[in-house]
Amino acid sequence: MMLARLIVLLIGLSLAAEAQSGVLLGIRDDASDANYKTYWITNSGDRPVVAAVLPDLIVPRKDGFWRVGVYHHSFYNRYDPGSMLELPGPDASYFKDIEQKLYIVPISKRPQVELSADDPLPSQEKSDEDAPNEPCTIEAVTITYLAPENIGLQNRDTQTPECEPGHYATFGTNEFLSLEQALAPANGTPRGIVILDKLSDAQKQTLRKEITEAAEEESTNREDYDLLSDLSLTVGHGGGSWNLLGWTASRTVTRGGSDYEFSLPAPATVVHSTHPQPAVAAQLRKIEGLTDYFVSPSGDLVVAFVRTKLVAYRITAGKLSAPTELAQLSTNPVPMITQWARGGPGQFTPIMAEWSVGKYVSVWDAQMKQLKLPAVETHTVKAKQ
Repeated sequence: MMLARLIVLLIGLSLAAEAQSGVLLGIRDDASDANYKTYWITNSGDRPVVAAVLPDLIVPRKDGFWRVGVYHHSFYNRYDPGSMLELPGPDASYFKDIEQKLYIVPISKRPQVELSADDPLPSQEKSDEDAPNEPCTIEAVTITYLAPENIGLQNRDTQTPECEPGHYATFGTNEFLSLEQALAPANGTPRGIVILDKLSDAQKQTLRKEITEAAEEESTNREDYDLLSDLSLTVGHGGGSWNLLGWTASRTVTRGGSDYEFSLPAPATVVHSTHPQPAVAAQLRKIEGLTDYFVSPSGDLVVAFVRTKLVAYRITAGKLSAPTELAQLSTNPVPMITQWARGGPGQFTPIMAEWSVGKYVSVWDAQMKQLKLPAVETHTVKAKQ
């Protein structure tokens, strides 16, 4: 009898050990230039811990871990002051531009990006006093979602008030595509998964209603115009679920377009997520300051954003443990240039949660702790003409 009880106890301990989890949590911090990072969080010891913090986004794929990030670069360009066309000549004005370059590589390879060279300033304009400090144009790419197969992107081209105070605008599109498609050069045609095609008529009507409620009159001044005709969708996380993010071009040319954060969850055919049990969800709703969270597939751990802190809760018998503070997230203000590119202020946003369970936790743990990532290799190309 004692032997049987011992065997049962050992089996129970073994199953508990197998159920423990680890997660690669990818975060975007809009207040930082190196604004993508990955937290490797484990729940296999006496408490959850951040075992490693890595630059960029480290995502597991069938052929190993890959590295995804965005390189930020500023350079000077010449513009004709009347037309804002990029032209050389004695009447040209000089502005600083910003470009962002997406890179996706296996962790064994060094990322490489092509950057625009400075359009050289004339000698009489080379002083620090004459050089512009704020950007004129921003070509931005923002990662909103990342998984082993797919990536969500917001592409934005912005003319800031530094160019023409009365005519600044943002243009762009949202995309949801495979990593292989993201690696291919964009040719101006739609790429990837058209999420809108995967929605029911009722879901599409929900999107129309939310656009109508949020949009200004100019967006709905034609009865024959379908509000979804120029809507592009991607996916972002908030409130514990993956939701739809939209972009529509404006009917007013000088305005550019509008961003929408829809209440509609992303289709299960597009993203996979684990939802907490009702009792756990009820407890999470009572946590003051909680803005977002992820639940492990094995149901043993919640990783949450509470105000400016990254916090973990263990789940035992349907109850949350006391919080374990994992990290203090950035409290720096978001630069205005980031707000221009993204349509408003932001801070830190989760964009990836890839879980490991059982024996694979120790395998990932060893790899993440030993990982040394090389710096991005840059190649300068001729300035835009």
